[in-house]
Amino acid sequence: MKLNVNEVVKNLDGEALRKPERLVDGKLIKSEKLTIKDVVLESLLAFKAGEGSASGEEKFKRYEIASLINKGGIVELTTEQVLAIKNRVGEMGYTIVVGYIWSCIEKMESKEDKKVKGK
Repeated sequence: MKLNVNEVVKNLDGEALRKPERLVDGKLIKSEKLTIKDVVLESLLAFKAGEGSASGEEKFKRYEIASLINKGGIVELTTEQVLAIKNRVGEMGYTIVVGYIWSCIEKMESKEDKKVKGK
């Protein structure tokens, strides 16, 4: 399945969600648009309270997926990788972000299903 991770995450009114402004080396970094890539990387790589029991294998799988996502653009993902992304974003994200990203994934899965059935 192909997913455009550079797509900007939007609210229910179709307006871009933004990252908060932050200080880096004493300089204010202005708010930037939040992308699927931003959310997925943070979800895959962040530590979650109570997660000490995650196996090294699980953490490595998340790292491998993050490496693909970090390239940006349209990323080719396996069904297993998509499921891992959905699960992790679902655990870590805010409702509006989870809803938007899952909707994008569902649309891509639907397109893939139509391609398979059309053959």
